[in-house]
Amino acid sequence: MENFRARAPDGVVLAAGEPAGRPYGINPYENYDRRHQPYHFFTGDLPERIPALARVVTVDKEAWSLDLIRKKGSLRVAGDIVISWSPGQNSAVGARVIAEGQDVGNFVVQRLTEEGPVDHPYTVDFAFAFHAFYPDAPIHVE
Repeated sequence: MENFRARAPDGVVLAAGEPAGRPYGINPYENYDRRHQPYHFFTGDLPERIPALARVVTVDKEAWSLDLIRKKGSLRVAGDIVISWSPGQNSAVGARVIAEGQDVGNFVVQRLTEEGPVDHPYTVDFAFAFHAFYPDAPIHVE
């Protein structure tokens, strides 16, 4: 929440009208991070060079592995795009209590311009999901 407040001081976080009706903070997908493959309802092909449930940062139909970005801390891609990572955000699908999940970190993706860096659209996906939507696109792991 600190990172959100720093980047969007006037931002609003949406929550259900009746929080008592939904156990927020409790994960219905407990231990999903530890699985070797997606749940059985996914029947598509899996990526070859990266575990199916590894996280990737997707920018403009290309992906970079969380492990690569975490190792580098910051990565310049596609000439003028910088992906940076810092610790401090737990996985929402790791542990029963989200606050106890593994730290997958925070990402910021920016395009470098003459006026300075500007935020650039991106998503954080599981490798199998990226591969399902972009089967011929690269997933950079090194």
